[in-house]
Amino acid sequence: MAKTTSKKTQTNTKSSSKTVKTSASITEASKKKSSAPTKRVAKSRATAKNQTISNDKKPKKTKVVKSVDFVDVTFILNKTSTSIGENIFISGNIKELGNWTIDNAIKLSTDESIYPTWKTQIKLPINTEVEFKFLLLKEGEDKNSAVWENSGNRILIVTENTKVYECDWA
Repeated sequence: MAKTTSKKTQTNTKSSSKTVKTSASITEASKKKSSAPTKRVAKSRATAKNQTISNDKKPKKTKVVKSVDFVDVTFILNKTSTSIGENIFISGNIKELGNWTIDNAIKLSTDESIYPTWKTQIKLPINTEVEFKFLLLKEGEDKNSAVWENSGNRILIVTENTKVYECDWA
């Protein structure tokens, strides 16, 4: 019986060996099968991420294309009464005009040939309603001593055809 037992043991061992091998094979095969789709999924996700990134870039490029276009507008201010050392500035409700901050206001220029007219050219965003005023400031004086025009805010609707805004000091 010992032989039978040992044969049974050998058979069981072979059988369990086969089972182990089969289990291992199944496990390895499962891993291979499961890892392949995982890799595909990972690739798909990477591709999707890349597509998302490239899609993200496309709207940004579109935004650049759709971004605000600008037009050069020449501001001409006539009939000013300034003395030597006084300058005329323009300030308004958009960044390009200094956001109503005297420190960021845009200085106009003049010379003997055009005085008492002052002018400047500023790039303004198209399709924008701009509010602004002119102000006079003496060189070297405190910004709080600025003299603003004595009128309501001027309004300009900027279009691609806006080239010149000419007015008198108010």
